[in-house]
Amino acid sequence: FAFPAHFTDRGVTLERAWEQAYAKDPAGAGLEQGLLASLPAGIHPMVLLNGTAVETGKRLVTSNIRVTPRFFADAVDILQVTNADVPLSTAAHLSARFTYVSPPGVIVNAQGERWGHVVDGGYFENSGVSEILAVMRAFLDCFDDPGQCGLHDEDARSLRQRILPILLYLPNDPERLRARADVGVVPPPRYELGLNDLLSPLDALLNAREARANYAEKNAEQFVTRRMGGAYVEIGTYVDASQGVELPL
Repeated sequence: FAFPAHFTDRGVTLERAWEQAYAKDPAGAGLEQGLLASLPAGIHPMVLLNGTAVETGKRLVTSNIRVTPRFFADAVDILQVTNADVPLSTAAHLSARFTYVSPPGVIVNAQGERWGHVVDGGYFENSGVSEILAVMRAFLDCFDDPGQCGLHDEDARSLRQRILPILLYLPNDPERLRARADVGVVPPPRYELGLNDLLSPLDALLNAREARANYAEKNAEQFVTRRMGGAYVEIGTYVDASQGVELPL
């Protein structure tokens, strides 16, 4: 069976499909625009999109803010590597390269050399809360040392008194929500004797991924409530099929 000599990368095809679908919305701003170029003037939201480096396993962050080692420990800023803006569709796809659905993305550095490959951010940590925690730590650091952020002490104190941080987390993993609801319940053995030795290492790798997400969520909750005096709100639900529960579409 011979493949055609020329074919379109299925990752590019997916991004173009998003752009075309979004263009049908009258309110759509155009996903073909660059992440940085699309920012409105003045104050605007921070966007942090996680990927995972195939070669190192590190977090690759695509963002409209500078991702520095001081606050984003052991993370790599994609836009610094490429020294170029990326379309919104590509930025979103860099953090959502679902296994086998999308191919690994190729990262080309500013010198035009192949730097590495990126896959879904969930390989490293599936909640994305780690980046929000880094941002909150940066704010707290400015309050503790105003001079490094170009603030006067009085301004920093005033801001600290007026700001109430609220972390609103919307998890989209029903299995993890169910597991957290059943905390303290010991799951029954999954395998018969013999298969346990074979499959337990794979199970541990997959479950550690979920555990890292839970760990990040708990760290963020404790930080925003205890260190910053704010609130942590988690909004999520799951359907228990055994109880015949149905949610409206």
